[in-house]
Amino acid sequence: MFELYLFDGVNNSDYFKTNIKIFTEHKTNIRKINSLHDIENFLDTDEIFVFGNYTYDNNVPLYPIVSFDTTSVVLTSIIWQQLKNNDINLKKDATFEESLEYIVSCSYNAIGAVLTDDLEKIKQINIKEIKNPFYVEIKYPMSSKHFQNCGHGWLSNDTKYNLKFALQKTKPKTVLELGSWLGKSMMFMLNLCSNTTFYSVDKFQNICKSPYEIKKYHPINTFYFTYPRFETFYKNMIDNMGNNSVYAIRYDAYTILEHLKKDNIEIDMIYIDCFKKTKELFKTIEKCNEYYPNATIVGDDLVFDTVKQALFEVKNKFSYSCGLLHESYILTKKGLDDYKKDYNNEETIYDKIVKLLQNKQFDDTYDIIKSNKLDLNESVYEGGNTIYHEICIVLRNMNDKDAILEKFTKYQNPKDVKNELLLIWKDYYEFGVYL
Repeated sequence: MFELYLFDGVNNSDYFKTNIKIFTEHKTNIRKINSLHDIENFLDTDEIFVFGNYTYDNNVPLYPIVSFDTTSVVLTSIIWQQLKNNDINLKKDATFEESLEYIVSCSYNAIGAVLTDDLEKIKQINIKEIKNPFYVEIKYPMSSKHFQNCGHGWLSNDTKYNLKFALQKTKPKTVLELGSWLGKSMMFMLNLCSNTTFYSVDKFQNICKSPYEIKKYHPINTFYFTYPRFETFYKNMIDNMGNNSVYAIRYDAYTILEHLKKDNIEIDMIYIDCFKKTKELFKTIEKCNEYYPNATIVGDDLVFDTVKQALFEVKNKFSYSCGLLHESYILTKKGLDDYKKDYNNEETIYDKIVKLLQNKQFDDTYDIIKSNKLDLNESVYEGGNTIYHEICIVLRNMNDKDAILEKFTKYQNPKDVKNELLLIWKDYYEFGVYL
């Protein structure tokens, strides 16, 4: 029988120094991996290592299992709460491998990942893939208190208009979202609805099973490990749900429609935000028409030619009325006579700046900024970007970037304002980060 230790996150350094040594045969050193350190140099040592700041607020570790060996496991408060919700049933005579597999399996559907000083152990754990949709009703309590909100995502004004139009036109009782990420578009819809049931489909990929490989610690990893997919989505839903109901479904968005129909779940409106390939999108809309012929469909990513081709084929085969904006589309059998009459998408001064930057018209950009006395450090763009973020996104791979940036810094010094990815302007400028 092995022992469970609860990591309360109150003082990371003291905790590691006084407790973590019992899990290794040799003296353990605490090593913090910083930007651009070669992680492979650490994996075969007896050191316990942490990525950057180990927690956001001393409650949210990057990984819920901190460390384990053949006799002991250190758990965080998050995974402990999750295990209690699953009614822990550890057999007294179970082997370490059996017990560890049980713990990981219990946490797999809702917890981010596992960290151990022997990463090979993770690969040996048998985590069964889910063969049927895994439904989770978003409701209190769960572990939302341990997580922070994050508004990261992609939601254009065009898509907002189409979603709002569809919700007001159809007044749906049930809405299906295919592709959720952290729930940005879902939060937008929740705040427009009342007494509506939402089904949100995403893989909500567990970091433990992610193909994401880290060779060097990079600023973008801060975001990747700070916001576990499902837990962050859950937190966003809890804080924006109102009197609506939300069900998160961890499954493949391409095949979920058959399961929903089989489970007698009726859908009035569908939002597609995950397919960009022509065949996949066409087949998905074809399934929507087969299983839910009266549902209104809203989609994103119209800027891609493959999406435009799929819609062309849909319009030729099915009897949908089709409304198109620059980045979004709507398909409905209820008519679109009043579509776009209230739509206003005037270009703002900040839109003009982005276009000028994309065309590398830096002098014109500077003139607009100076003449309008704009604050380069104010978060004015989607995702919390400042003008400095946008400037550095364009400059990041240019050979003469220092000379160009100097002109803007003379106008106003840059501040370390973090966007929703927890990145400052310098992360784009020095590391070439781009999402």
